[in-house]
Amino acid sequence: MFNLKKNKSLEIPRISRETKAMLYRWLASGILWFFLIGCFFMGIQSRISTTEAMDYIRGKALTPETAEKVRISSELARGLAVEWATFDGEDKEDYMKRLSVYLNEGHVDPPAGMQKCLSANVLSSKQVPGEEDHYRVQVLLHVSKLVKIPESKAYGISEARRVAISEPDKSTNERTLTTWQEEVLNTEVSVKVLKDEAFVIGLPVIIPIQKSAGVATDKYIDSEEAPKDFTIFIQQALTMYCEGNDMTNYVVPGANVTYLGGYKIKNVAVTNFSQREKTAKAVVYVTVSSEGLDEIQMSMVIEAEKKDRWLLSRIGSW
Repeated sequence: MFNLKKNKSLEIPRISRETKAMLYRWLASGILWFFLIGCFFMGIQSRISTTEAMDYIRGKALTPETAEKVRISSELARGLAVEWATFDGEDKEDYMKRLSVYLNEGHVDPPAGMQKCLSANVLSSKQVPGEEDHYRVQVLLHVSKLVKIPESKAYGISEARRVAISEPDKSTNERTLTTWQEEVLNTEVSVKVLKDEAFVIGLPVIIPIQKSAGVATDKYIDSEEAPKDFTIFIQQALTMYCEGNDMTNYVVPGANVTYLGGYKIKNVAVTNFSQREKTAKAVVYVTVSSEGLDEIQMSMVIEAEKKDRWLLSRIGSW
């Protein structure tokens, strides 16, 4: 047998108990410091994220101060747009006097022609990015202007809109009709709203009318076929409602439904109907007439409850 001797150079030195304890303490200390440094940097990152989130919220939130600026800019822009869109083309002094309430610099001649503003509605008032006090306001104007058109193209224009008609032209033997023509204009007005004052920047600018996102009420109510008793009830109830008769027997006790009055029913059509247990909602197209108005159609949303019979709980829009 071979005699194998131990090689002392290959022996693994033993670590003393004291050395092991020291190594464990260093390891524990290193892990602790690692977590402390990690928590420190995570805290900094969390604070940065929180600050950014709060800045974003403050930028998006409608604070009382921002709401007041939107209100002021809207009213100022609407007032200027109405005065700017109303003129007769001849009384320059009157036009300048009205516009001077909003503009105290520059000379503005009234447009040639005659136009009056029938209504004005603010569509939006938006803050210009990067400019805290600068707002661009869109104002939708409904105007009526005086125009001249050949009599041959005046078919369908009512007598109420006709102002005058000229003598026949010697060369064409055609007469010219002067009439009121209505139009809708979308305008943009720039407004500065500072701490102590607010003022417009320039005159309104006509811009394209944006496509509306509005939809018909029918889209939000099912198109089930309405029961015959519901259709008969609606016909009777709306007749009472429009003509101004007592509706006690047609309304749910305590419901906020009172008669309208002043209109005559010409036609009632239930186009959409949805029933859930004993409650129903319907879209009803109602054609009515009144003094000076031969015909007008309204799209109503009717809510009703079925007990021993149908009773109205609401009449209005969606």
